[in-house]
Amino acid sequence: MSAEIGLPQRADGRRLVVDIHAHVRRLILDGTLPPGSTVAQAELARTLGVSRTPLREAFRMLQEEGLLETAPNQRARVSDIDVAYVDQVYGARILLESLGIALTLPELDAERLSEMRAHLERMRTLAEAGDWRSWREAHHDFHAVHSARVGGQVRQIMSSLAEHCQRYITQNRVLEAQTLDVAHNEHTKLLEALESGDQSAAVESIARHLARTVLTTMAHTAPEYEPVGVRTALRMVLGTPPGQGDR
Repeated sequence: MSAEIGLPQRADGRRLVVDIHAHVRRLILDGTLPPGSTVAQAELARTLGVSRTPLREAFRMLQEEGLLETAPNQRARVSDIDVAYVDQVYGARILLESLGIALTLPELDAERLSEMRAHLERMRTLAEAGDWRSWREAHHDFHAVHSARVGGQVRQIMSSLAEHCQRYITQNRVLEAQTLDVAHNEHTKLLEALESGDQSAAVESIARHLARTVLTTMAHTAPEYEPVGVRTALRMVLGTPPGQGDR
């Protein structure tokens, strides 16, 4: 276990379990612990300076989320990324993010739109600097604004789905200059639609942006797979017949 994997803060009781879960979860989602890697409970407990009891509970939570697979020998394995699951997750995101825009757009004022533009410019700067972790944070903040009206459990679900999507993209595709230019143009188009108050254009922009992101990656990592979930969600949002509007 790498020495860089440490718990950022100490706590007691239930809070300690939550902190361990959040910390190990982040390491899995950002690729520090890649799919297929093993995590020994005893070694991780020593690294974090905690007992096995809260660690076991945190592992159980990660297992329920599908991020860890546990074994009787007290070693856990980071789950592989299943392309069919990713297809379903992106399909769900297309539907939920479209709903988020429809609910939030009427309340997007000049201040919030200016905030989005600041996030967009920061993303460009961070991409040029190659600071991908900070870029992902700015990217999250950008998209959070146009779904701000969504609350409670639905917002938590949307956030979790986005994190699982990022794990797939991070593990399977290097952010290249050309890809980033395409993404920047898509983000700009989305922001312009929101600034003009055009709900239909904004919904189409987010749907096509999400679809393009995952379909481009799947074309390289699983070219034989037919992304039924993504294409179905696109047809539901865009109202296009099968085979159209989803390329």
